[in-house]
Order: sequence, then structure tokens, then C-alpha cells
Amino acid sequence: MAALDTEELRNLDLEVGPPQPYNYVDPQTGGQKYGVLIHTRFLNQQEEKLVITALEKAFGEIDEESGLQVNQVEPVIGKELLFNAFYAVVISWVLILIYIAFRFEFKSGVAGLLALIHDVLWIIGVFA
Repeated sequence: MAALDTEELRNLDLEVGPPQPYNYVDPQTGGQKYGVLIHTRFLNQQEEKLVITALEKAFGEIDEESGLQVNQVEPVIGKELLFNAFYAVVISWVLILIYIAFRFEFKSGVAGLLALIHDVLWIIGVFA
């Protein structure tokens, strides 16, 4: 396979969308091997084959020495973190309500909690 250039890869028309190539140096070889990472959206097997076919068409046959790898990073961890963050916020609100209700009075706790929820929703709205 011919050496890949990131500009050539950026101009490559893939059916799955524009590729996002990055040059990198393999740290395991002490900088002796160089490569290109191509980031795309999540692809199914058929789309992976289309991308590999398009690369072979543009740059020649891909052999085993080229080190072609297909890795998928799924959003499972992100969903789990979002779920845990939501629970942490809700638990903190309940604990704040309990503290303010104990320290002052229950009505103050509810009012303070509503103000806090309002502020949090504003921040989420601004960054959404």
C-alpha cells in the first residue's frame, strides 16, 4: 500500500461521510513507524468494507504489513457516566434539602432547593 497523506485522505470521498485523518508516531517502535488514524462515525460491517474498498481503490492493495485495524468505541461508558451524574445531582439535592431543613426550617430548604434546581437548569440550557 502506498504511503498515506492526511490531505489526500481528507479529500477522499467516502460514502459514510468525510474522514478525519490524523498522523501519529507509534510509541512502541520508538518512533520508527508512522501511521494515519481515520476517525469516522460508528460504522456497521458493510460500511467498514466500503471504506476499506475506497482506501484500496485510492491507495492500492492493503496488505497485512500495513497494519490495518478497525476499532470501535461505543458510547456505553458515556451513557453510564451521564446516568451516574444524574443520580449524583439528585442525591445532592436531597441531601441539601435535608441539611437546610434541619439547620433552618423545611420551607427554607424547599425554597433553596428550587432556586438551586432553577440555576442548574439555566446552566444546562446555556451549554446545551
